[in-house]
Amino acid sequence: MIGPVAVPKTPRRRRSSLKRTATVVVVMLSVVALLAVAFAVVHYFTSRTRFDDYDGGKYYIKQRDGVYVLLDENRTLVRMNDEGDYYITDYGTLLMIDPETGEYSVVASVIPADGEELEFHSYTGAFDVLIYPYLQRSEIQSIRVVNEKGDFTLYYDTETDDFRFLGYEDYAYDETMFSSLVVATGYASTYKRLNLATFDPSVDTTDEYGYDKYAGFRANGYAEYGLEEETNYFEITERKGDKSKTHKVIVGDPIPSGTGYYARYAGRNEVYILKETEDTSYSYALSTVLFAGVEQYVKPVVTYPMSSNNYFDVTDFTISSVGEITDEMLDKLDRGEITTQQIVEQILSNVISFSYQPIEKRIGTLYSSQPYVGAGEFKDYNINSFNVDDCLQNLMDTEGKGVVHIFTKEEAEDSVFTFMSKYGGIAFCINYIANISRGTDYEVTEYSPQRIWVSKLSSEGTYYVYNEDLRMVVEVDRSHLEYLEWTDIDWIEKDVFSGYSIAYLQKMTVTVPGYASYAGLSTEQIVLQFNNSASIEGWTPSSSQTIPPTDKMTVHANGEPANIDQVKNYYRMLLYSSLGGMVSEAECSKEQQDAFRAGTVAPVLEIRLVYTENVDGSGEIKTRTIRFYDYGNDMKYFVTVNGVGAYWMDSARTTKMIRDLGYVFTGDKIVPEGVL
Repeated sequence: MIGPVAVPKTPRRRRSSLKRTATVVVVMLSVVALLAVAFAVVHYFTSRTRFDDYDGGKYYIKQRDGVYVLLDENRTLVRMNDEGDYYITDYGTLLMIDPETGEYSVVASVIPADGEELEFHSYTGAFDVLIYPYLQRSEIQSIRVVNEKGDFTLYYDTETDDFRFLGYEDYAYDETMFSSLVVATGYASTYKRLNLATFDPSVDTTDEYGYDKYAGFRANGYAEYGLEEETNYFEITERKGDKSKTHKVIVGDPIPSGTGYYARYAGRNEVYILKETEDTSYSYALSTVLFAGVEQYVKPVVTYPMSSNNYFDVTDFTISSVGEITDEMLDKLDRGEITTQQIVEQILSNVISFSYQPIEKRIGTLYSSQPYVGAGEFKDYNINSFNVDDCLQNLMDTEGKGVVHIFTKEEAEDSVFTFMSKYGGIAFCINYIANISRGTDYEVTEYSPQRIWVSKLSSEGTYYVYNEDLRMVVEVDRSHLEYLEWTDIDWIEKDVFSGYSIAYLQKMTVTVPGYASYAGLSTEQIVLQFNNSASIEGWTPSSSQTIPPTDKMTVHANGEPANIDQVKNYYRMLLYSSLGGMVSEAECSKEQQDAFRAGTVAPVLEIRLVYTENVDGSGEIKTRTIRFYDYGNDMKYFVTVNGVGAYWMDSARTTKMIRDLGYVFTGDKIVPEGVL
């Protein structure tokens, strides 16, 4: 049997030795660790370079992945330019670092002088040096511009919460021009500053090549930059009450490259280079806004603002040609024997005149299908509503190429004569009343009288237009005013008999001097009397029933009952008869035309129609006498309406009117749209 094995004990001295050895090892390891930390700390601080920027920011140049880079205080990699050539600090300093050695150099730094401000430009990733702190639109009280074209100021008006022209408060500004001015003056950005305040004229600044960049300034001072005299400058005032400042910047010559302008801030010696910008669809260049006159800032307006809801609503719309103002008239004006208004009335010669009537007032009347009623020489003609609408739409949409002159209220009285002398003479005058609103009874409650003078057509194919109410001369492209070149025939309906329903016709007299036998008639005059009372009994006009019925109409010819269907066909035939155009003096002399219009010559055919305004025979009586004259042209007859006009109609159509009159009584078929 084997008993327990005895384990010999380690001597006490042996155990103490091992314990001491372990303690030494721990101590040594601790020392090594401390030395490692110390080495790491020393290595960290000795393997990096600190760069203190001009704004106090701290940056570190340190190796990462074997190359030297720039880190900020948060150990974040600092951004670089797109090409990766240099680092850009928060302040805008450009720092170039050698990736192998860590050596650095400052490429460029931005150090603002007193009064200047830095503004970070997110697009370029750099800072712009502003001559004074950035002012947004809401921080601007006024901007004054002074240049060779004049002196004007736009100021913030608390009542309208918008900007207005000082002295021209009733003019609206061009939004694009004004916005560009706000940017150009509120953000006075520069390329560089020439610090002339530190320039010592006693020091030779000639370089090794013999070039002295200060030579011009040494000899000419600020005249070297076009800044000696304050010819062009702007002043921008902050909207800060008692604490507001006014910044004045004098603008000089363009720099040789054409990309900027020399400038000075009033009270400083430095010369800056303001950045030039480009004209775009949404903004204008710095030079455009700083060297423009007030006219370029005014929004060009030709007429009182009209909309698609009311452009057609005009009263006494008249276009007149304008004669010359004679020296005799001006002499009488100087002597007080005649007024400006009297001169105006003497030189105008009517071209066209008409007025609009709302459908609500025309329903159930003779004029239910005629929105425009002629006036003057055109009162007995039917106005061509399609062409008139085209004219008025063009007037509403007229866009000016730009304002070329504005008048103060004091200058307005003699402005017409100024306009005439400056822009080659006046060719036309457009007078009308723009009806702005109507009451429940459709009567006008608000309106605006307009008188517009139009120059002769310029060699550039434009007109100069002056609205007396708006007091501005605007250049307008010819395409907007083509209606000024229309002749009389363009303004009226060529269907000279059309426009009025037979339901309103009371009497029609047809006279055919010398042609009774051709028509198969025993008399040269037929008088037709109409009675429509039975048809309209119980009829009420409405927007859907504007034309009265004529199913029970009766007619008498020279006192005897006539076939109403034949008479209606004859009337339809008249409605199909159209004017061909105007007779020129080359075809028919002025003397002969005057004789036709005066009625001193017997016509070939005369048709007189008498209508009443209301279908029951009441209201205004309207008589239209249409005459046809033979002036020796086998193809045409001269036509007048109530002794007015110089129009012609095809001779075959005129002959058909005579022949078909006989068919009314013979019962032969009358084809309204047909010809002989």
